[in-house]
This record gives sequence, C-alpha cells and structure tokens, in this order.
Amino acid sequence: MQERIEEKPFPNNLEDRLAIIANAVNTELKSAALLHLDDVPREGSEIRAKIRETIWRGYLPRTQSFKEYGNTLHEIALVAKKTITRDTGEVEYIGYSLTEAGKTYGLPCAVLSLRYAVENKISMFQIFGSTLSKGKSRAPYNRIRILRELRNFEKLREKDFVESLGLNDSPVKNHLYALAKIGFVEFDSVGAKQKGKYKYQWIKGKSIDKVKTVKNRSSLTKRIAEYLTNNDKAFDCNELKEILEYSHVESICTVLCSLERQGCVERIFPWKGGELMSRAKILDNGRKFHDKLYLPLIELLSDNSLEVSRQEQETFRESQEYANYIRRGIELYRRVSQNINRKSPEERIEEIKALLRNKPGMTRTEIADILGISMASVNKYFPQLSKGIRTKKEGQEIRYFMC
Repeated sequence: MQERIEEKPFPNNLEDRLAIIANAVNTELKSAALLHLDDVPREGSEIRAKIRETIWRGYLPRTQSFKEYGNTLHEIALVAKKTITRDTGEVEYIGYSLTEAGKTYGLPCAVLSLRYAVENKISMFQIFGSTLSKGKSRAPYNRIRILRELRNFEKLREKDFVESLGLNDSPVKNHLYALAKIGFVEFDSVGAKQKGKYKYQWIKGKSIDKVKTVKNRSSLTKRIAEYLTNNDKAFDCNELKEILEYSHVESICTVLCSLERQGCVERIFPWKGGELMSRAKILDNGRKFHDKLYLPLIELLSDNSLEVSRQEQETFRESQEYANYIRRGIELYRRVSQNINRKSPEERIEEIKALLRNKPGMTRTEIADILGISMASVNKYFPQLSKGIRTKKEGQEIRYFMC
C-alpha cells in the first residue's frame, strides 16, 4: 500500500482568500460538508453519514456528491486529501480532513454564511451562483465584487463593471440579472427589455378615426386608443392591463406595437439619447448582504477577528440550534439547486413548449428566468425547438412563439 497526503497552499492576498471562501460557501451542502470535517480523514460516505447524524431527517444527496465537495474544498486549500493506493496502482481509499486554513478560515466562514442563509431565508447559491462558471474568476467572487462596487457607488452602468472588474459584458449582465431576480439590485439594459418596460404615448395631432383594428381586437384597440388620447402621458403594457382590467398583457402589447407602426403612438425609451445603455442600482437586500455578511467575512479573512470567530463557530456547532440550521440550510439549497432538480432534455423541451403556449412572445432570458435554468441550458435546447417555433424581432430582442 502507498499513502499520499496532498495539501494546497492558502494565499496571503485578501482578494484571493475572498475568492476561495466564496467558492467554499456558495451552497449550504458544501458548507455542511466543511463543518463535518476535522483532523481525521473521511471519505465521501463518512461525511454524508456524519451529516445524517446531525440532521437525523431530511434530504441528503448521494455519496458521490460529498466526494466532489471534498475534491473542491481540497483544490481551494481548505481540505487535505489522503489517497491510499494498492501496489497495483488501484485506489483503495480517498479521505478528506481540514487544513489549518480550513480550521482558521473555512469553519467560521461556513457558520457565518449558513446563519445568514437560514435567517434571511435565501440560499447562498441564489446569491453566489455556480463555481462551474467560465472565465478566470468564478461567479461567486464576481457577484461579491459587483455588490461591493454598487455599495460604494450606489448606481453604475454595465460598462462601469466591465471596466472596473475586467470582465466581459455578457457575464456582467448575467450576474446582474441573477442579483436582480433575488431583489439585491435593480437592473435595466437596452436589449434586455421585458414586456412592460417600454412606455407608449399618443402622438399629438393624430386622429383616433384613422386607427385600424388590430388582428380582430376591435374592442381592445378602441379602448386603448381612447384612453391614450384622453391622457397626455406614457403607459406600459402592464399599466394598461391594470387600468383597463384586461387579463391578457400580450394582446395589449400587440395592439400597442401595431399603433406604433400606424404612426399613432410613439415608444418612450428610459435611456437618454442612447448614452445610458444600462443602469444598476443596489437595493436594501443587497446592502444588507454587503454589511451583514461580506464585511464580517472580510474582517475574518484579514485576520482581524479570528479568535472571536473561532469561539463563535465552536459555540454554534455545540448548540442545540446547530442541527436545525444545517437541516434548514440544506432545504434552502435543495429548492433552488439545478443539479438536484435536474430534468432530462426531453422534459425541459416540453416545459419550454408549454411555457410558450401559455405565454407566447417570451425571450430566451425570460424563459430561463421562469424555469430557473441557465441561459446556456436554454440555448442548448432551442436548436431542438427550431421547427416548432417562429420568431419576431422587437428592437434588439427576439421573441418566440409556438407555430
């Protein structure tokens, strides 16, 4: 038998440390795995068994997941990896144990993030995203950087993030979408207009008598035209839906687009002369995350509160509430995890078809948002849908309809 113990060096640079910790606590299951390790090497099945002892009941994934967590935590220097191989070269055993960095930084950070997730009823995965994201830096660290920039400057353009963070515009936009979805930021962008974002206003001097009926919607066309002529301001589709008490917002959008083509209404853009192509603003939940989790993590990783953090995490792990936090944290992640809730390509394609039947005219971004899957996944499924759908371009957007 041959035994090998591998350990990665933990960086001294604060930003590198932050990137590591963000990757370590981006899911509650990964934090739970970290919190159930110590000096004794444990293989995946043993890590899972220890968590089961803690939570007693509730969801846990298969053993392979905990092997993967062990490998991930090893790669980011929080866990040592012990491998035993036979003389034939066959692997007999792989176990994981905490490094000094894992004890000093990993455990307190895992406690901080777990408590924040449970007390605010939001999984870290919703905030940080996946570590499998492309690029030199991963999504968890980049989302922290975006929130930090917004906390310092309150309002920024997408272009500002590209310049200050050194990221491409597409990842920045995707991160901002994700943070907007959970109410951490407010984000609007040209080319990212969802229905109801544009506003329409009647053009002065245009006669209502010249309005042509839109696709057999004579009553709706008349109601919209009359309302706009009698009110000298702009309205979006959703506002008109509420005002007119009309249930189908898509029909309202269709009428407004037709009235625009007829030269009766004009579309009002929220962008000044094309100069402001996007804008992002931090919201209260984003500020709370920055002040209540990010800043304590920075204090810890800067070696300013190590003793206090170590005492707090030890007290927490010995408390009666510990098991409940672990269980509730795992459940938060289970609800939003793409891997745990993964469906077959055939199931996803049927979901997209059903969505377009019920809500025709959606963009790929809107589909990804409603189904809770990535844009990459949506783009992968669309070639298989191409024969059954038609497209319509609105500005810089492409909208999809079932044939």
